[in-house]
Amino acid sequence: MDLRPYRLHLIGAALVLLSLLVVLGYIVIGSFGSAKKSSLASELSADFAPRSIPENYLFLPAEPEIIPRVILSRERRSTWSVSDSAPFWTNPQMIDQGPLNEAAEKSIKKVFDSVP
Repeated sequence: MDLRPYRLHLIGAALVLLSLLVVLGYIVIGSFGSAKKSSLASELSADFAPRSIPENYLFLPAEPEIIPRVILSRERRSTWSVSDSAPFWTNPQMIDQGPLNEAAEKSIKKVFDSVP
């Protein structure tokens, strides 16, 4: 019987069997060292176990509920007394109008001089 045409098939089958033996050997050898690995795994799980984190470390504290001291609306007065309107009113007759008049005269004279 001539096996030359099947040479590639035989080599491929041998490689597959060899790789399966290597994988099985790795599994068997790895099972002997599992006691060390399990102790290492338990140490790591203890190191990375969940820990409680204080709530104030993660979240900002709640803001106090402060009522603003702003009056958003008020009833309108129908009449004002002199003392009520005093902070809002300045009588122009009581102010010296001289500097204002001089500034206005300068502006008016400048405009008239610029017109041909």
